[in-house]
Amino acid sequence: MATIRYITRFMYECPVCGKETASAAGMCKHIINTSTSFPVHQNWMAAHGISVIDIIGNHKPLIEVVEKECNKYKTEERVLTVERHKPKKDKVLVVKRHK
Repeated sequence: MATIRYITRFMYECPVCGKETASAAGMCKHIINTSTSFPVHQNWMAAHGISVIDIIGNHKPLIEVVEKECNKYKTEERVLTVERHKPKKDKVLVVKRHK
């Protein structure tokens, strides 16, 4: 017997490099810990009034900026579960909403 269900998620897209994460906190972690293009991400934070020193130990200011400024879009996945088998996921719809 198979069961089909749909999962809706919101994804955040990095305005600097285009990386996608499933949460604002994940995007915050990406912006802070980027090793390949840290100066560009640091400049983006500075342009939004956040310095690296300000967010040590408290990422809340950066998370608030990420929630407002990063493109957020909705994705819907179809999950097919067959009895006694692991679920298989198919992305069936991606709707991007840009400001």
